[in-house]
Amino acid sequence: MRIPICVLLALAPLAASTAPEVSHGPRQLGLEVLEELAVRDGKYDFEKDLGIAGYCTVAVMNWVYEIELSPSASTDSAAIPARPTAPALKIDDPYRYALSYQIENLKWHAGRSGLVDGMRPERDLPPEDRKIFGCRLSDGDWLLLQGESGIWVTGVPAPPAAVPVVVHGIFEDAAGGVRLKASHIFKDGGRLGHLRHDIRRGERIYFELPGARSVICPVEIAGDCVRAAFLDETACVILEAVKPGSATVTVYELFRLDDQRKKIGRFEISVHD
Repeated sequence: MRIPICVLLALAPLAASTAPEVSHGPRQLGLEVLEELAVRDGKYDFEKDLGIAGYCTVAVMNWVYEIELSPSASTDSAAIPARPTAPALKIDDPYRYALSYQIENLKWHAGRSGLVDGMRPERDLPPEDRKIFGCRLSDGDWLLLQGESGIWVTGVPAPPAAVPVVVHGIFEDAAGGVRLKASHIFKDGGRLGHLRHDIRRGERIYFELPGARSVICPVEIAGDCVRAAFLDETACVILEAVKPGSATVTVYELFRLDDQRKKIGRFEISVHD
């Protein structure tokens, strides 16, 4: 008897209390694995999360279900820990703060490179109710909006409008007020909710990590089409696309006083020219 995986997941809490048997040939999976990974808007993908192919049978009470699995392109065995390689980025403060907070506390950020996220408005024209810092001093300057605030950016080419980005740079005083002198711009991958990302060769993409003083987030990469350009296991990882292909990135959570890590996210990156 075959059923959709969404039905099986609905039965997982019941199954967990009845000591179910789950088998894939000689490999025992355990329904607790299904419960742990069934948190993505009700969707589940065996080939990406377990790296297995063929079929598996699940015994719940007196019923036995068979699930077909498609071949997997990548497995955990191919993953390696992310380590920044030369040329690596140098970011003094890898955490993202509200733009208004950074402007109000410039003395704490003076001379230190940091990160500002936001989007460029169409034709660099902000809504009337936004508070804008600085002004356009050259044709290459562009506007970055974040919430109710915005700041003029110089130093890097303007990104397409309405595309979330993260800008790496230093705040500086200019004739028209403070502005952001940028050195790099990254595509904003956000947190770990999105499962697939498409980027071009040479682009870099930023992912925020939910680390803290007592928690780090190790990252593993399966595939050689991306490399780690920057990694702070409490703050973020920035990946650079080096050649066409696909890669699987897995993020873990590890308490500093513990030796058991927990997988908290996995996503695919496709690189094209």
